Formats: sequence, C-alpha cells, structure tokens
Amino acid sequence: MLTMKIESVAETLSQAYIQCLLKGGGALDIKSERAKPASWIPDNVWLNIIATSQTVLMLRDLPDSVARNDQLWKHWYDEDAPEQAKIPEYDDRLNLFEKLLVVRSIREDRALLSVQTYISSTLGQRFIDSRPLNLRETEEDANFRTPLVALLSRGADVTGIIMDLAKKKKVQVSSISLGQGQEPAARKLMSAGMANGSWGMLQNCHL
Repeated sequence: MLTMKIESVAETLSQAYIQCLLKGGGALDIKSERAKPASWIPDNVWLNIIATSQTVLMLRDLPDSVARNDQLWKHWYDEDAPEQAKIPEYDDRLNLFEKLLVVRSIREDRALLSVQTYISSTLGQRFIDSRPLNLRETEEDANFRTPLVALLSRGADVTGIIMDLAKKKKVQVSSISLGQGQEPAARKLMSAGMANGSWGMLQNCHL
C-alpha cells in the first residue's frame, strides 16, 4: 500500500489500477457478463479478466485474447511460476504494474510474489527484505517520550528478548496486561518509569 500511495501521489499510478488490484472482478456478476470461453477458467478468474480489460487500456481485448488462444493461456495458467513467465501476447506492451494485474487476475495465488517484484523495482530491494529485530539498536532510539510499540503476529512474543536486554542493561522492568479497569495501574506504572528510569511494558494494548 505504501508503494502504491507514493506512486499515486506522484501521479504515476491511477486509482483505477489500485482498485483493480484490490477488488478484481468482485463487483461483477457471472450471469450478467460474457460467457467464459473455456471450462478450465474458473468463474472468478473470468470476472477478474473482464474487470482488468475494463480498467487497463492495453488489455481492453484481454477476454478476446483468452478466447482466441485459450490453450496458450491455459499453458501460462498452469505454470508453476507464471509471474516469471512471459504473458501471452502482451508481455512486451505492459508495464510492471499492469503485469501484476494480469497475474492477480488469473493466478491470484501468485499475486504476492508479483507484488514483491513491483515493490522491489519501485522502491528498492531493502523494502521487501525481512530483517530480524535488533532490540538493542531499536531501544537506543527510545526515551521517556518515545515508546517502542511492537505489533505482533499470532504466536509471536517479544517479552523474552525485552527481559534479556533489561537484564544486560541492569534495568528494572514492570509489566501489566491491559484490560477493563487497568488504566489507573498502567498510568501509575508509566509515571514510575518516567521518574526513576525503569521500563514499563504494557501488554495487550488493543484491549
């Protein structure tokens, strides 16, 4: 989303393209549209193809191309990594985002890989590289006015590495799990930390 926002502000990417990526043919009704030309094409894929043809001028005849060369498209559809293969009939005429839209339309399961290619080409490889958290470096940017906020995925827990770092730095850590009625205790904990330099860890902040 950040990459698309940057390009949108720079007026190098249209809102229509962005909406096509996000929604595909979700707003279309299979009964109201042109019949799909081959049985191997799932209904949702056909609706995505139609939506993309209505959005991208260069792909306006995409449904005709699929109908005319369905075996060529089926071969591309069956590729293990279609995002790395040339797009039938259109490859040399499309920019990177338009190629992403084709992959998203026909092989949605490979769209994330195409998105990574788009981000890497637009902003740079470092924006898609996964880097392990270095809490010691991160902690140096924090102070009593600038907290560290950890957004965790399911099953992730940073409590251990925070406690280990606190032990190495000989800093006291007080923690509280937030929930109904815990606001006064949390405020007291934070005030104490600001006064004596201890760390306050607020858990389950979404509650």
